[in-house]
Amino acid sequence: MLRIVKLTKSYNGRELFRDVSFEFATTSSWSIVIIGRSGCGKTTLLNAVAGLEKADSGEVVNDFQSAFVFQDDKLIPWLTVLDNVTIGGVSALDAKESLRQVGLEGFEKRYPKKMSGGEKARVALARALVRKPELLLLDEPFSALDAITRTEMQRLVKTLQGALGFAILMVTHDLAEAESIADQILVLPGGRIYDAPFNESDLMKELGL
Repeated sequence: MLRIVKLTKSYNGRELFRDVSFEFATTSSWSIVIIGRSGCGKTTLLNAVAGLEKADSGEVVNDFQSAFVFQDDKLIPWLTVLDNVTIGGVSALDAKESLRQVGLEGFEKRYPKKMSGGEKARVALARALVRKPELLLLDEPFSALDAITRTEMQRLVKTLQGALGFAILMVTHDLAEAESIADQILVLPGGRIYDAPFNESDLMKELGL
């Protein structure tokens, strides 16, 4: 279970969010996407779930095996694709299977500098999936990609979610991306949750658009 209860966080005297609550009772291929304006605390909230940052108050209970995909792919440039995915003691066999799942079979010996942005995003995704997460945490990992590649990555994540059965907690600033991924959308700073199917006018009003 992932349970967030009345989470509150301030930074340099400015409140980012207050009393945010939500939960996953089961993985079951469920997705929550956190959306909001820049600086509203989306990544901070995700980091709190991952245990990378501590909230001022409230409770985070995360019993799931989790893996994180960051906004920056964070690939080590002097390591091959396979070596980037096997970091942390993962077996080469498992790494090759994860690369196959993201469409990079045959890329094992390539170096990041020889890859496109979309290909590097796939390596970062494979590096997370090889750990067989029950909960996949995504911090705007496709924001730097062109529109076509970004759409391809969104579809890939949903396809793999259906095949592998993990839950998703994702941060984005893109309403269309949120709608394509989410079963629920959590809007910051207020923390209101909207259920699919989404009323776009309500969401835009909540976001002040």
